[in-house]
Amino acid sequence: MAFRDRMRDGMRARRTVVSTIMLTMLVTFAACSTNGGKADGGGIESDSGGRVTPSQDAANDVVVADATSMPPPVLDRLQVDLATAFMADVGKVDDMLLAQGPVVASGDVPAGHNGVAEPSLLLQFLNRDAKVTAGLSGTVVFIKDQTAETCDSEINIVPDGNDLKNPAWVVSYDHVKSPTVKVGDKIAVGDILGTPGSVFNSCDGPGRVELQINDQKTGLAHCPLTFLTTSAQTSSKTSLKVLMESWNKTAGKTIYDQAHVDGAGCMAETTKP
Repeated sequence: MAFRDRMRDGMRARRTVVSTIMLTMLVTFAACSTNGGKADGGGIESDSGGRVTPSQDAANDVVVADATSMPPPVLDRLQVDLATAFMADVGKVDDMLLAQGPVVASGDVPAGHNGVAEPSLLLQFLNRDAKVTAGLSGTVVFIKDQTAETCDSEINIVPDGNDLKNPAWVVSYDHVKSPTVKVGDKIAVGDILGTPGSVFNSCDGPGRVELQINDQKTGLAHCPLTFLTTSAQTSSKTSLKVLMESWNKTAGKTIYDQAHVDGAGCMAETTKP
């Protein structure tokens, strides 16, 4: 359901030296991230198809609403602190990564994606020790171990109020290294989920992490920025615009055209994963 990794180990063969980038200067977004406590969310079981599902006890731990009437989740932050998470000096960068830049907008078709639209908001060129934090409260229902593929994990969270067995919405944090949560954990806003994974399948290089919001009723992924609180959306869009404009100056050419800058992380409201 989340974005499928399209980076190849051989992508580093073509490298371009990029001058020092001060991505963090002028960035105005300052998300407060504190690691709250977690409680066990009840038993989690696998169904006959291997899919992770909650037991009856886990289902009873939440107030359940009908999936057809459940409103979308509201997040108070993106997946990382935009003011501190990005690398100040990216050093040598592959041509394809240079063309993608630090922000791959939801609904965009970036270089290297073979014409396929990105269903999530992908942030890359992140410090590998940055903290990936939850923007909502909910329950971890699935963690996909992607060690053999991309040296990281995908964490799926069902927002509070949803039926864990039949949720209307699922929020996915993909490319998370060393997850600090487990299936069944109750998650609070600001809880640390892990650190960014790598843009390279060989596990080294700049960090990246994706945020994807899936509507289980329609099968569509929504642009995460449209689900932020008003204040978080305003500050996040401002910061993302600054990042894109800074990248254009560093590259010495237009990587992000005006439509991308104005979109600030949203090139489409919904995308088919």
